[in-house]
Amino acid sequence: MLPLVMAFLVAVEPGSPEPKDGDMIRRFCLVAFDAAMRQADQMPPEGMAAFTCNCFLDQVKAGASIDAARLRCTEEAAQRYPV
Repeated sequence: MLPLVMAFLVAVEPGSPEPKDGDMIRRFCLVAFDAAMRQADQMPPEGMAAFTCNCFLDQVKAGASIDAARLRCTEEAAQRYPV
């Protein structure tokens, strides 16, 4: 529960303008990506987090389920950015 609260706090900045479409989802994704990489004790290549989260957001906007988007984008990122 604490990681979810932390993700929310990172995503909501006081005084920030109205978020653009998908900004909050992208921020949650980036926090989750960072946590997963830390848990795996991995250092992701530059650009991998942005690629993965942009892919995820695009997939969800296109109507994919969260699980399907996560799986597809994880696979695409692993092919593009071998760790």
